[in-house]
Amino acid sequence: MNQLIHTDRLRRDLGLINSDLERLLHDAADDAGGLAEEARAKLVSVRDQLVELEREAAGRTGRRMARARERVREQPWVLIGTVAAGAFLLGLLGRGRFD
Repeated sequence: MNQLIHTDRLRRDLGLINSDLERLLHDAADDAGGLAEEARAKLVSVRDQLVELEREAAGRTGRRMARARERVREQPWVLIGTVAAGAFLLGLLGRGRFD
């Protein structure tokens, strides 16, 4: 679950960076001169690297989620025991504070 939140945040941040780069590319196209072309080329390179980074992150996340699902399917009692133990400990901690 926590991994999913980080992945969503990463995708959102990469999307914002990509939209900022698109805006900079548009502004660089409006400028004249060799410096603008050089800046535009660098921005295109950065944008391409960001797209590749996003693809790699999505692939890694997908593989990790698949592995987690597979482990739960192979050994469901381990997950059930872990959740039960965590709930028991939370119950013990919560009971002491509210008595």
